[in-house]
Amino acid sequence: MFNFGERHTSVWRDVEDEMLKAGVMKYGANNWARIASLMAKKTAFDCETRWHDYILPALTQRPWTEQEMLAEARARMANRKGKKLKRKLRDQLLNEPATMQVNYIADPGALSKAVAEHIAEAVNKAERENRSFVLGLPTGSTPLPIYRALIELHKRGAVSFKHVVLFNMDEYRDCCMKSALYRNFLHENFVKHIDVLRTNVHFLTDRMEGSEYEAQIAAAGGIDLFLGGIGTNGHIAFNEPGSSFFSRTRAVTLSEATRTANARFFERKEDVPKTAISVGLGTFLDAREVLVVATGAEKAQAVRWVVAGELSENCPATCLRLHPRASLWVDELSCGSLQHNASCISTSEESSTVV
Repeated sequence: MFNFGERHTSVWRDVEDEMLKAGVMKYGANNWARIASLMAKKTAFDCETRWHDYILPALTQRPWTEQEMLAEARARMANRKGKKLKRKLRDQLLNEPATMQVNYIADPGALSKAVAEHIAEAVNKAERENRSFVLGLPTGSTPLPIYRALIELHKRGAVSFKHVVLFNMDEYRDCCMKSALYRNFLHENFVKHIDVLRTNVHFLTDRMEGSEYEAQIAAAGGIDLFLGGIGTNGHIAFNEPGSSFFSRTRAVTLSEATRTANARFFERKEDVPKTAISVGLGTFLDAREVLVVATGAEKAQAVRWVVAGELSENCPATCLRLHPRASLWVDELSCGSLQHNASCISTSEESSTVV
């Protein structure tokens, strides 16, 4: 069981990196609690994150193949308690083809309503089964119409959020505009309009440690459904190009492309924060279902890469292809030229295919 205790320091010294390498050599890349016991100021979470985000990529002599990435990611998702998979099961995961459902709805308004109905049905199913439902939420212009549609369904009595637990994906650090904070955005545009219990709302704060947030998610039983959007450069949450597919919640530096895209929410571009805290792609992929939405022509290039391009951390959203229950929802403009390629996506008004 990982120790998700408070992180003592975010700075790694060279000697600590060498101790981490020695610990992995001695105990293997699964026994993080025991490795952390070698270092007084690092938790198991710190050690695992450092290994997969920094040390392992530097040790790897060649890029992983798509099959290797797929096998490793699925092995991790199937093995969350840390026990080694039997070789036979791992071989099955390696040989299993990647699957991702692509839902095409030409009109973005109709797409948002369809996504809201999908989420509402998942919430209602959990209620019928007398269990809570843990929902991960993004911020930005893409999910706004989805939130409005969910609010409308709630007003009509079609869905209740009393048994729903909410987590958000990211938050700015050192933000000078209170109105631009993502937790305030979600409160104003969604939370205050529904009947969710305030004790069930867990939002990142700008000074929260990643390990603390991971612990909150674990205590809630994990995310049932993570809703997300795609940035123009393929980012999910604030996982910029180059982010590890196995990254966890952490502090990040925002790219110029992301800061430029988000400048419309600030008085000046100079006011856009340069750093943030974000769930990792590994955190995102740990959800039992992931659903990502892309609308508008500016997302067409990223969508094309996700659907038909190379599986690569240079386009973080391609991680969708590693998840056994992933869906990508696109409208006419974001679909771009893909709608004319029958091998990638159907051209009907509302349909899906597997890629």
